[in-house]
Amino acid sequence: IHRAGLSHSESLVPSIQALCSLAGFSLRDLDLVVCMKGPGSFTGLRIGMATAKGIAFGRKTPLVSVPTLDVMAFGHESFSGIVLPIIDARKNSFYTAVYEAGKRTSDYLDLAAEDILPYIGSSQKVLLTGPHGDLFLERLEASGSSHSDQFTLYPDRRNGTGFSLIACGIKHYAEAGADSKAEGPLYIRKSEAELL
Repeated sequence: IHRAGLSHSESLVPSIQALCSLAGFSLRDLDLVVCMKGPGSFTGLRIGMATAKGIAFGRKTPLVSVPTLDVMAFGHESFSGIVLPIIDARKNSFYTAVYEAGKRTSDYLDLAAEDILPYIGSSQKVLLTGPHGDLFLERLEASGSSHSDQFTLYPDRRNGTGFSLIACGIKHYAEAGADSKAEGPLYIRKSEAELL
């Protein structure tokens, strides 16, 4: 796992090259390029998708972009309750969606922690995946919610999305084919520039 913080634009391509070298793999060997499309950081999504599109275009390889929340929910289809991937969206809000038995049952959401509760009900068991489940629980407690006992934090929620991303991408490609050239990031909130 490589965590570049705010320096992805400088480190992404060298990291890809280093990983390929370590694996004894060449970009010429690619059959499919897969990336996450968001929601997430506006700049991070643009950098990631532009890099993936550049590799796919340069190698004449199909590209598939997969919603980030779908990737974070992947692999938990057998959980007998709701799977809720959580990404800190800043401004006291979270990006999330509701998944049951491997199917997304809500829109992609951008809501405060307490405003997510009506989407899951009070009797369901909920598995929190994604990197910010603990922050979500902190915000719920701060809001006075008494529902925290229905939530379970997935222990490996900050890691392990590489395999899920590949599996989701292959599944999407088999079902719907490659992205169109016009495909872009999935934004569920307007950028700061659009809000001004």
